[in-house]
Amino acid sequence: MHTILHARVTRAVEERTGKSGKVFWKLGMVTQSVGKKNPDGTPYYHWVNGYIFSERWVKVIPYLKKGVHCFVLGQLKISPYLNREGQAAVEIGIFIDRIELMPSSNPTDDKNFVEPVSYTHLTLPTNSLVE
Repeated sequence: MHTILHARVTRAVEERTGKSGKVFWKLGMVTQSVGKKNPDGTPYYHWVNGYIFSERWVKVIPYLKKGVHCFVLGQLKISPYLNREGQAAVEIGIFIDRIELMPSSNPTDDKNFVEPVSYTHLTLPTNSLVE
């Protein structure tokens, strides 16, 4: 099952090598929860790690800079772990199949402004992630 996230990049893409020796890319993102708020009424955010395994995404990686808005389509992976304090926590990851970069709401004031671009093996209509 695929999930679509509207997210903002929180840290630059890192190139990594897996146990098998295959190269992949990891990036940090944040997405706002729909319908869930903190006790004080402020928005609740989810921190998500994005994983890119396909070479076809190499062209989009330079545009995935901190602060850039994007839509990602992929499979979610929820992984429980113990944090530094020894408390149970959950890592949310998404194995990215498609990415669409979104323009800033105010491009004249945004140094990271990029035109919306879709990179995929299929030709997608502008601003569309699903066929």
